[in-house]
Amino acid sequence: MRNLIIDGDVKTRGKCIIPYKTNFAFPTKDLRSADLQCRSSTMDLSDVESCPVKAGSTITMQWRQGEENEGTVIQRQHVGPCIVYMARINPGISSYSWFKIFEDGYNQKWCVEKLISNGGKLQVKIPENIKPGEYLLRGEVIGLSEASRPYGKDMTSGAQFYANCARVQVSGTGTGVPDNSQIAFFPGYYGTEQPGILFDINKSPINYTIPGPKIFS
Repeated sequence: MRNLIIDGDVKTRGKCIIPYKTNFAFPTKDLRSADLQCRSSTMDLSDVESCPVKAGSTITMQWRQGEENEGTVIQRQHVGPCIVYMARINPGISSYSWFKIFEDGYNQKWCVEKLISNGGKLQVKIPENIKPGEYLLRGEVIGLSEASRPYGKDMTSGAQFYANCARVQVSGTGTGVPDNSQIAFFPGYYGTEQPGILFDINKSPINYTIPGPKIFS
């Protein structure tokens, strides 16, 4: 995720978006890595501003392959789903309980194909009933071009995870919080042979299961 667009205002790394590794075109493949959470070399939030969003509003997340490739969203062979999670920021607690607010897998087209057609932009609605407070917003694209074999079989095996996070302050009057069945922890929730992560995109018909818990409601 390169940009987060809120009410037409474009936010970049350091402004809402947590700075990620220098080579941010490179995915995380090891599901045991702490980088799976936000693909960040650090989760220090002290230098990242918290951008205000309203519960029930629609924001836009935008992906780009790299700063030197302004016109490239992601390589076309990396087809796969788009998933968006949130996690409440609790003072003094460094672990995050993620819950899913959006998913799009395969329906005639892969979500990645839609992203490319739309200039990398994905519109996501913040849940109307969510309890106000400070949250991390995690956008994830999973590239499945090498996912027909589990990670670790060789250098070209395993799904590719492009996850980035932003810090947001949600306003509203809701009281909704996720229950335990809607919570995911990263790393730890995804498995290398889990449906939707171990998947052969060349098989027909395409019957794809999006990984992760049910969407928060």
